[in-house]
Amino acid sequence: MSVPGGWEFLEKLPDKVWPVPEEIAGPTGSLSSNLAIRMLTSDALGNDMVALVGDYLAEGARFNWWFGSYGKGRVSIRQMSECSSLSRESVRMIYEAWRKFSQVYEESNRTAGVAQAEYEELETELKVAIGRLRGRRMQWPGAWGS
Repeated sequence: MSVPGGWEFLEKLPDKVWPVPEEIAGPTGSLSSNLAIRMLTSDALGNDMVALVGDYLAEGARFNWWFGSYGKGRVSIRQMSECSSLSRESVRMIYEAWRKFSQVYEESNRTAGVAQAEYEELETELKVAIGRLRGRRMQWPGAWGS
């Protein structure tokens, strides 16, 4: 793709916009909240994972709060695009790990421990997303919280 000078960063963003799966398109306007609701209403998650989903929601809220109240007016168009892409990519990665875990778990007739590898992958994706959102937020002046 050919872009005007100064807009080369657009070439580094994902080529395709991830089509939002219908199952997380609602009930709210927030994909991360919808995914969390989907996950938390499942009986497949242990308390450790419920806490981690809560941490993800909290960091996502801090990121959005920071971006909406401070970042949006002070960051470049490039940084805004990167923030938007980061948030959406985090949802996509967690969703894909969730679907994989959920499918293996359901196919095993909800047998405990059968989907352990997928459970651990979901845990990793949640931790990575939390770290990326926090890292991006904390790299700019005006960021708060830890």
